[in-house]
Amino acid sequence: MIGSLIHSIFNRSHWVEVNNLLVGFGQQVCRPVGPKCDTCLAKDLCPTGRTAMPKKRNSKSKLKIETDPPQQ
Repeated sequence: MIGSLIHSIFNRSHWVEVNNLLVGFGQQVCRPVGPKCDTCLAKDLCPTGRTAMPKKRNSKSKLKIETDPPQQ
C-alpha cells in the first residue's frame, strides 16, 4: 500500500531515497513501541499523534505568580 503510494507521488529516481527516509523516520520517531509523537512534525496529520498530544491546560491556572518583590 505505502509502496504504491510512493510510486504514484514520486519520480522513480527518488524512490530509494524516500524509502530510506521513511524507514529512518519509523526507526527514530514513529516507533511501534514508544513513539515520539511529541516531537513529530506530522502529529497533526496522524491519528495516533493527535490522540497522544498533551491536553491543553485550562487558562485559569491556580498557580499565582508574583511579579512584585515581597515587601519588608
